Parts: sequence; C-alpha cells; structure tokens
Amino acid sequence: MSNILDYIKWRGDLSFSKSPMNEVDGMIFANLCYLNFDAVLDSIESESIAIKEYTSLVRKNNLEILRMLLVNTKDYDDLLYSCSKSTRFRDVKLSDYLSMFDPKLEMQFAAITFELDDKSLVVAFRGTDDTIAGWKEDFNMGFLDVIPSQAQALNYLNRIYSKHPDRKLYLLGHSKGGNLAIYSAVKSPLKVNSKIAHIYNYDGPGFRGDFLEDKTYLRLTKKITSIVPESSIIGMLLERKESELIAKSNVMGGFYQHDGFSWEVIGTKFVTKKERNIDSQIIDKTLKSYLYNSTSEQRMQVADALSKIFKGYESYTLTDLTADKIKVINRLSKSYDGLDKHTKDFLTASLRLIFSEGIKAVRGNSSGLKLPVGLLSKK
Repeated sequence: MSNILDYIKWRGDLSFSKSPMNEVDGMIFANLCYLNFDAVLDSIESESIAIKEYTSLVRKNNLEILRMLLVNTKDYDDLLYSCSKSTRFRDVKLSDYLSMFDPKLEMQFAAITFELDDKSLVVAFRGTDDTIAGWKEDFNMGFLDVIPSQAQALNYLNRIYSKHPDRKLYLLGHSKGGNLAIYSAVKSPLKVNSKIAHIYNYDGPGFRGDFLEDKTYLRLTKKITSIVPESSIIGMLLERKESELIAKSNVMGGFYQHDGFSWEVIGTKFVTKKERNIDSQIIDKTLKSYLYNSTSEQRMQVADALSKIFKGYESYTLTDLTADKIKVINRLSKSYDGLDKHTKDFLTASLRLIFSEGIKAVRGNSSGLKLPVGLLSKK
C-alpha cells in the first residue's frame, strides 16, 4: 500500500495554493521536523531557506540528517529528497529553527516553522528523540502540571505569531510533538489561537484531568485532528476529548506502528480502521486504570524509581545505554525494592515504552532480576 513517500510522487505537482494543506501533508512536516537542521541553518546568513536549498547543502557537505534509534534513516533521506524535487514542497521555506536540550531540567525540545506558497505557516514541534532526558520528560507528563517542553512550545508559538500576526497557522507534531501543538494552542492568547486553521496530532499523548476541562481546549477540539495507528501505545497515554482517527499500518507491533512511514495513504487521507486492535485496547485500559486508581504518593514513587534508574544517564541516548546494560539492569532491579504491585506494574509498562520489546529480554537475564508481568501479557 501507498505511504507518505508515494503521496509526494502523486501529489507533488500541485502547490498548496492549488490544493490546501491536509492530514498527509501534516505528517510529512512532522517527520521533517526530526531532521538535524543545526549544521545547515547555523551556516546561512538569511532568516529562511527553501527545502530544495537545504537539501542541496546537505548533499554538498555530506551531512548526517538524523540521529535517532528505532527509525529507518533511509526513509528520512527519501522523504527529504522527494520533497526537494516536488513542486508542492521544494520551495517551502524553513525558518525559526529552535532546539533545546537540558538534562538537568529533563527537557528535550525542538520546533521549526514552514512557510507555504499560500503564505500560511506550519508550526511543527519535534517528538521525543533518542535521549533519555527526552523519554523521562514524556513520563513526567503523568505527574507534572506543565513539563518544560510545553512551556517552551507556548513561548515559541507566541514568538511566531508576534513576527507574523496576519498569517494563518497550522500546528502539528508527531508523538510528544502532537501534545506540544495542542498545549501551545490552548494556552496561547485568543489573538493567537484565533489564527489557527487546524492542529494535527500524530499519535501524541493526551493530558491530565484539569486540562480537559479548559474552555479553550473544548472550543478548539473541532480544529484538532488526532490520528493514532491501530496498535497505538504512545497515543494512549493520558486522556483526550477530541475525536480520534485510527490509521491502518503496514507493519506488525505497537511500537513500530508509531512510525508514520508505516501509515497507509489513499488520496489526501490516511486509510482508517473502525477500532484499535486488542493489544492497544489492553494497554489503554491498563494505563488509564493505573492513573485513575493511583495516589499522588504512588505516582511520585514511579518518578523516583525512574530517576534512580537513569541518574547520570540523562545526557545519554538509548543507543548509548547498550554499552552500560549491566549497570542499567542492576539499577532496574534495585528500583523495584519497596514498591507495591500496583506501582511495579505501571513502572514496568513505562519501561516497556522506552525499550519496546527489549524489556522481555531483560526479564530473562542472568542477573536474577524478576519484573512483574504487568503489560507484558494479555492475561
């Protein structure tokens, strides 16, 4: 079946002036947001650069465009080069790139703005990358009212509006980026969010209770398109009230369906299914059951346990951790001391989200570590 790369070949001869922004375009911009822009954008004197020019500089200087685990770099290479050759995307301008990383604050944030030929702006927020600090920030959503990336996303949106107060805005992001898009829209002043044409959230986590009752959020739900794959895991974290579309994926396994390149496309939309599969439904019910039935103390126990496991590793990536896997396993074992079963189960679920199916291998290691089954079984 066709995916976003096929879409560019089919739709690439039409400008945005002739065919307006749609949900598939949004996924393309959300994926472009993951690219490493630092080397190129720091070296140019102008405030913006077209995608075709950025691609040319990447090729000329043989630059690495991506640094992430569990992704197919070739897909991103193909995406960038396909965009650079198409009428639809090649003249789209990149500007206002911002990337911030602070292990002490447990913050990983990046955003970039795309200017379309119809003069509208696409504000794209990056999802979680390969860093431990980035993953810890994700799980802090379950315990903190505001995480650092959400605060930065709001600042970024307000800054873009102040530079272009008359422009129509599209906000979007994949994974955590989708959450940041919604959060920044809801918390922005009326003069800002009234300029928002639409918000696209691609398998991003939801929000805690009070946010869901925010009058601005409820007003904006009609402008939000949230799309999750049929085996969604990340998108099942926390809650949402906007309607949800379920995209058909061409790969098996929940975590791998998080990859937007696997979502099937027909025309200007993703192929949809009527319901998520049983694995995703079980994870959804289990996570929400924990959050509804946990005390503040139990939630803090999970946060403390995660901090103990990854203390000193905040600036590491998941790839780096493979070199210190024995130390991590030992810390993992000690982190379970004194936790009740309810909290252990949720911690296991959280770690599975970080390490995907790798947690199963950890359960069978020779150190004698025994983790509660929790979400590792359908039983």
